[in-house]
Amino acid sequence: MNISEGCSFSPFNAEMLNEMNDFDCGNEDLNDFFRNDALNYSNELLGKTYCFTTDKQTNQIVCCFTVANDAVYLRLLPNNSKKRVRKNIPHSKHNMKYPAVLIGRIGVNKAFHHQNIGSQLLDFIKFWFSSKENKTGCRFITVDAYKSVVDFYEKNGFNFLYKDEEEEKKQHDISDKKPLRTRIMFFDLGVLHSS
Repeated sequence: MNISEGCSFSPFNAEMLNEMNDFDCGNEDLNDFFRNDALNYSNELLGKTYCFTTDKQTNQIVCCFTVANDAVYLRLLPNNSKKRVRKNIPHSKHNMKYPAVLIGRIGVNKAFHHQNIGSQLLDFIKFWFSSKENKTGCRFITVDAYKSVVDFYEKNGFNFLYKDEEEEKKQHDISDKKPLRTRIMFFDLGVLHSS
């Protein structure tokens, strides 16, 4: 399936909640968010959820994602991380923070697993936020990725903000003994303009 040809894109709304009973992305935490919290996040201006639904069937939800404003604050990063973030930014444009959009949640309906929907969705988000129609400046996409899906984000061009888990724990005051559940990753939208 190709979401750009066989699907419709729209903001998540109250009418779609009825369709949520058929939506299962295989992760109960994500299912719960989309069914019970997505509209509240939108109403409180904390995040906005969007969906792709099939055109041929009765508006079956293929995938959903939630985005929110974010920033990459360089003053909080170690030098090696600062260099990775600034790698493609001209020296005259070096700042101590850069605008970003956070992918807070992303879920693909199990009925559409193994059809490359997740990668298509990330490509859509990348081009959506780098297009001329975007309403605000946005240099990076960030994600706090569960460790089980880190490979997926790497395959789609995302990099770790911190070189390793120890550095990430140190920067966020997390005990060495406590395992990280997620890793902070980023994608530089500037590479889309230079290619």
